[in-house]
Amino acid sequence: MSHTTAVKLRKTEVCPMLLHSVITKAKIDTNHDFIKQTKKLERNLYVITEAIETTEKTQFEEFNELEGSIFYKAIAKILLMGSRKGKKAISVPKSCILAFRVKKLQIQSDGSLVILFEEIKDDLQMESQRECMQFSFLARDLRTLFLTGFVAIMKDEEKDLLQTLKFQLEEALEDPEHFRLRANEPELQGLVENLQDPSGAICAELAGAVLYFLQALDELTEIQLLLLLDSVEKKIVSKELTVVKSILDHEFTNEGERFTIDVLSLAEEELDITGAMIEMSQMSVEKTGPSLVLTNEPVAFSNLNALYVALYVLNLLST
Repeated sequence: MSHTTAVKLRKTEVCPMLLHSVITKAKIDTNHDFIKQTKKLERNLYVITEAIETTEKTQFEEFNELEGSIFYKAIAKILLMGSRKGKKAISVPKSCILAFRVKKLQIQSDGSLVILFEEIKDDLQMESQRECMQFSFLARDLRTLFLTGFVAIMKDEEKDLLQTLKFQLEEALEDPEHFRLRANEPELQGLVENLQDPSGAICAELAGAVLYFLQALDELTEIQLLLLLDSVEKKIVSKELTVVKSILDHEFTNEGERFTIDVLSLAEEELDITGAMIEMSQMSVEKTGPSLVLTNEPVAFSNLNALYVALYVLNLLST
């Protein structure tokens, strides 16, 4: 599996003095419809303080050529021993934002002050725990039902089921009092029935957790989804979650920096599956005995975040 990853980037930041000016002088109209809706739905507001954007148009390409990957065994199994070779490409325009940093906003009741909270280092892990908390409250039979539904979604190569449910949930969470979910596809029947109460009103917190998971799946490649399915079947999701977390614990600011992670807990076949998913997140990976040597690629950070969230939810529903 190979990728074209050469891309020219530029980092832009909001001037600290400008931020200070906003904090001390800005006044928010608390009667604005957007502010009212945000408060009603208990949504957080953020200000972007730093962004990374492309400085020229870039073509990203993915080739399904097994000889290019050190984890060819796992990919070969998924691709029926290499019988499928293809090329996928996406064009990223100039000035496209690839990543950004934010700070949380708090607006006082009179709108006279905006307070910027400092970022939390362990943000992704805490965010995943918070957003997916509702899954941990489900009874064992319901966890199995949700896992079965998610597996069906991941098997759908065209992602039609994923997009259908994601779009419905986005609409439902914007208007939870009036919107009703529909399950025209039999694979979604069990999920939809358990995301609404007997009157048809959506269970907003559980629906939000499902949407959070689907958004992560939507960031992954078709082969990554198939490898995740294999991981669920082999019951190695918990091990993979630990490995991906250890990667994300490293700073992704120094491009080209190499670091090593321990993978002693993974058998050879398990390592091939896990390594292939990591490699397809745009990370450069080398195997060295019981360790993986990775090369820091800032462009891989958001891809690894999505993989972490997917593994986190699948592990939660599998235990």
